[in-house]
Amino acid sequence: MMISVIIPVFNSESSLAELYLRLKDTLSHYTDYWEIIMVDDCSVDKSYNHMQSLHSQDDRVKIIRLAANAGQHHATLCGMNYSQGDYIITIDDDLQHPPEEIPILITKIQMGYDVVFGIPNQKQHKLYKNVGSMVVDKCINVIYPGSNGIKRSSFRILTADLVKRMVSNARPPIYMAALILGNAQRPGYVEVRHDSRKYGKSNYNLIKSISMVRTLLIRHSYLPLQWMGVGWKTTFFFTIILLLFVNFRAGDISILTINIYMLIIAGLSIISSWLIRKYLQRLQRESNEMELPYIISEIEI
Repeated sequence: MMISVIIPVFNSESSLAELYLRLKDTLSHYTDYWEIIMVDDCSVDKSYNHMQSLHSQDDRVKIIRLAANAGQHHATLCGMNYSQGDYIITIDDDLQHPPEEIPILITKIQMGYDVVFGIPNQKQHKLYKNVGSMVVDKCINVIYPGSNGIKRSSFRILTADLVKRMVSNARPPIYMAALILGNAQRPGYVEVRHDSRKYGKSNYNLIKSISMVRTLLIRHSYLPLQWMGVGWKTTFFFTIILLLFVNFRAGDISILTINIYMLIIAGLSIISSWLIRKYLQRLQRESNEMELPYIISEIEI
């Protein structure tokens, strides 16, 4: 059994050496066949220098450097493209997901799942990150009703067959959990330990959460178009009511009422035109050959 561990790296020079040693100890006790794929997402510190040092010490550490910052999800997809394992594990670079919990994931996926998410038994994130994650999770549950009840995290294990389907069907922009659930046949989860951040600070913020929600709704569903259709139907209904009121009662409509009504129509028109443009771009992307959402500047595998 071959195991691949994919690590998207961004400004994590302080944690990489410890992360490697703990992964090496855990994996070596479990199997003789493993690899670690570190993908540097254009860090501005010395992360890639540390990655090169680890690669020179152990050729089972494969390293990739992206030419421009592509984001965690695209960096993870890049690592998946080069993975050779029967099972592929993704783990963050900040050591909040303990490598020692990997055997729990392996045991669970061998029960017949094609993906297993490692869910913190007690999250050590700040409140704003927990709130942002909750909003994104609710959004995914709406888009993928069959996944409701399947908890998700970036610490997960996937079968090679699932990863192949994901890589084949991926179209940017990518949100990894949606890509997984859109291709998985039997997802599952298991509780794992979650440690406090030991090095650096999180790159996550509420703006990124909002961007993720927008990507999920437009890239992975047609819900905004459906909601917009409901908005126009409702406006049309109230237009009929307003006309009947004016014709049969011959009453005067206040300027304020007319202004509010016109603002609603203008707002719906602006949002509709924006949505149509976004969905046309989506259709164009889906009809074309997949363009990789990242550019590799250096690779040592």
